[in-house]
Amino acid sequence: MNIVLPDPSAAPFIDDLKWLGKIHVRANNRYREAVDVSAYGKKVQALIHEHVYSEGIDPKIEPMSIFDDGFNTHFKKIKSPRARASEIEHAIKHHITVNLEDDPAYYQSLAKRLEEIIQKRSDNWDEQVQLLLNLSGTMHTERKAQADGLGLSDRDFAFYNLLKADIAGGDDLNEAMKAEVLRLNAVLVGEMVKVTHIVDFFRKADEVKRVKLKIKRTLMESSLGLDVSANKRIGVEFMNLAKVRFER
Repeated sequence: MNIVLPDPSAAPFIDDLKWLGKIHVRANNRYREAVDVSAYGKKVQALIHEHVYSEGIDPKIEPMSIFDDGFNTHFKKIKSPRARASEIEHAIKHHITVNLEDDPAYYQSLAKRLEEIIQKRSDNWDEQVQLLLNLSGTMHTERKAQADGLGLSDRDFAFYNLLKADIAGGDDLNEAMKAEVLRLNAVLVGEMVKVTHIVDFFRKADEVKRVKLKIKRTLMESSLGLDVSANKRIGVEFMNLAKVRFER
């Protein structure tokens, strides 16, 4: 089309091209996955942009976050229950994807809860919409409330969730285990605070290795009775999270 335009022989295909362009933009807005129209020729790009603008769609505007002020208004305009379920499902998925590396354990558990709703209510769109709305409502406050309940900062809560997921598989801890995990969390995060004052810490292999060994030793000496493979796994995950949280 880019080669042929503006020759009249392209005319029979223009409506299909406009339709495809609109699908690309709407798919991007629904599924929060950028469709790169820059791969198309300049004339095709111009045709698509002109058409979607005429339809009241601005392809330059980023897809709406579930916590944007206008999301509820946007959501209520969607008439089909199935489309409403899809919109909120993918808005939640996008929120999880964007925040996953900041607190892998928490957002993986959130993804699991989302998938359970989708699987169990796939035949009842109205009920699925309500359950997804309930989930999105708790997302806004749940994590902070949990962190506040433990007296942890946003950063320290992410490390706590990692330890909890590895030690108890995400299940609730009894009081003795919770106290020990909180103690370990304070010790290990405190160590990371100290070592990350070293310039380019994460690029110094010897320093990183030393801290990994210290993490494993601290875990082995705890009252949790973790085996060697668990200690090693937690050490790796802890350092990966530390790289995200401390290298900003």
